[in-house]
Amino acid sequence: MPHEMTLPPVGSTATEGIVVAWFKREGAEVRAGEPLLEVQFDKVSSEVVAPVDGRIQQILAPRDAVIRPGQTLAILLLPNESADAPIATTSRSAADGATIAASAPAGNYPASPAARRLAKELGIELAHVTPANGQRITEEDVQRAAQMNAPAAPPPAPMTSPPSEIRATPIAKRMAKEHGIDLATLVGAGPGGRISEQDVQAALDRRSAIATASTRAPLSPMRRAIARRMMESLHNTAQLTMTTQADVTALVAEQERSKATTGVTYTALIVRAVALALREHPYMNVRWSDDAIEQVAEINIGVAVALEAGLVAPVVKQADRLSLAALSNEIKRLSERARANQLTEAELTGGSFTLTNLGMYGIDAFTPILNPPEAAILGVGRISEQLVRQEHGITWRQFMTLSLTIDHRLIDGAPGAAFLQRVCQLLSQPASWPEG
Repeated sequence: MPHEMTLPPVGSTATEGIVVAWFKREGAEVRAGEPLLEVQFDKVSSEVVAPVDGRIQQILAPRDAVIRPGQTLAILLLPNESADAPIATTSRSAADGATIAASAPAGNYPASPAARRLAKELGIELAHVTPANGQRITEEDVQRAAQMNAPAAPPPAPMTSPPSEIRATPIAKRMAKEHGIDLATLVGAGPGGRISEQDVQAALDRRSAIATASTRAPLSPMRRAIARRMMESLHNTAQLTMTTQADVTALVAEQERSKATTGVTYTALIVRAVALALREHPYMNVRWSDDAIEQVAEINIGVAVALEAGLVAPVVKQADRLSLAALSNEIKRLSERARANQLTEAELTGGSFTLTNLGMYGIDAFTPILNPPEAAILGVGRISEQLVRQEHGITWRQFMTLSLTIDHRLIDGAPGAAFLQRVCQLLSQPASWPEG
C-alpha cells in the first residue's frame, strides 16, 4: 500500500515552513534516510529525509508551497508496488538503444545558498536553470545562465548628421536641468513641437508616480516569525529600558592592539564583559517559565545578526567559560553560518541573554525588544568622542551608549541598574578581566 510521507515536527516553535527545493522528481527511486527536500522554517533551513525505501508516485507539496508539521508531502510506492497510472517513463534512443529518463519539468532542482543569492542579484529565475551535474544548482550554473540571457551588444550607430537643436522654452530648459530630465526624451506640445514648462512638469509627475508605485509581497516564514514574536514580546512582558554611557577608551585601545593579531571585534569584547557581569549577577540570567522564574545554569548569550530576510540571534553557549579568542572565533563562526542560512535549531535556542549592536550604523541609543522567554537584552550604540574634565584638566575620552531592556516581572529596576553599572565598569577596565 502506498506510503504517505508527512512533514515531521521540527523543533519546539516551528509551526510552518516553505518548500525550497525537491532533490528527487516524481518516479525517482528513494532509500530510507535519503534527503528528499529542503524546507525553510522560521529561521532555520532543514532537509527532510525519506521514511522508507520506495519510489515517488506523487509530490503533493511543490516548491514554494507553505507546509505544516503532519501535512502530507508526497505519496511513496513501496518496493515492488505498482500504481494504476504510470509514474515515470523512459524511452529508447533509436541510435544506440540506451535508456534515457524522461525529462521532468524545470524548477525542481535544489540550489546552494550562494547560488540563490547570486541568482537574486542577477535577476535569474532558478526555475529556468539546469545544473551541469544534474543534481544541485551551483554559482557556476547561475553565471552560465546569466551569460546566456545577456543581450547581444547593439551594432554601432550609423554616422548621421548632428541632431537639430532641441526646441524648448528657457523655463523648460532650466527645470529639466534642475531635475535631471533629458529634453531629447520629451515630445513638446507647443508650436512646432516646442517643449514647454508643462511638458517637463508632466515628465516629473510620471517619474514620481513610478517611484511611488506600491508593491505587495507575501511574508516569508522568517518575517512572519519575527512579527509574531515581537508582538508577543510587547504584549506579554513588562518591558523597561534604561540607558547609560560606558567609558570605553581602554577598550578601544585593546581592540586596536588585538585587531592586527587575533582579530577580536568589539562585539566579542562586549559579549565577554556581559558574560562576566552575568556570572556576578545571576538574577539577570533567568527566563520566564509558566508563571515561574527559571534560573538558567549556563550563561548562553544570543548575538543578533542582521540578514536580508530578517534578524537571527545564534547563541554562544557557555560564553563565560570561553577565552576572548575562542569567544571571538565562535561569534564569527555562528555569524558566517547565519549568513549562509546554515544555522540549526540547536544554535538558535537555549539563550539566557541577548546582545544586539547597532553602533556600526551610527546609532547612539535605541530600545531593544526582549527575546522571550529571556528576561533581558542589551542594545549597543556607537562609540563617540567626548570632552571630559579630569583631575589634571580636560581630555578626550571614548564613550559607548548602552540600552538595557528587562522584563520587570522578573527583574526590578535597581538590580537591573546594578548589572548595567557592572557592565560599564568591566568595559572601562578590560585589563582586569580574567582569562577564562
